[in-house]
Amino acid sequence: MFKFKIKQNVAALGFRIYSPAKQISLSIGVAIICYLIVVALYLLFGLNPDAFYIINAVKKLNNIWYYITYSFAVIISGPFVEEIIFRGISYSPYRKKYGPLIAIILTSSLFSLIHGGFGIILIFVYGIFLGFLYEKTESIISCFLAHCILNLLLCLTAFFQLFS
Repeated sequence: MFKFKIKQNVAALGFRIYSPAKQISLSIGVAIICYLIVVALYLLFGLNPDAFYIINAVKKLNNIWYYITYSFAVIISGPFVEEIIFRGISYSPYRKKYGPLIAIILTSSLFSLIHGGFGIILIFVYGIFLGFLYEKTESIISCFLAHCILNLLLCLTAFFQLFS
């Protein structure tokens, strides 16, 4: 699977821009929908696994630079690497072999298993949304943007809960 992608150029990983306005609007929409799912779970059941994880990690930080580097890792570099792995490298071979729906389910399953922990089902749902976004836009950039926006919203929520 990795040999297939490594031999190709960067465009084969999904770094395409067809319609920037469409990609940005769909990315923001997916991020907001996923965030609203988290808010709904929190309001209905008091569950916010992402915020708990972030709060516990942030409580261990004692320097402003640690906050900055942690935020960069969670909001920028984590989504970049994850989207390259799950939508850029893994998705295409599964799609060719099993079709788009099964590819989305398989990559979302891997995405959630890698994250593990309390919110595994919620992260699987995020992966489904990101998979459909990738299928719709044919671009990893829109998935990266949606992933960054979602993580930013979750970090802001966690920081708000931690410091209020």
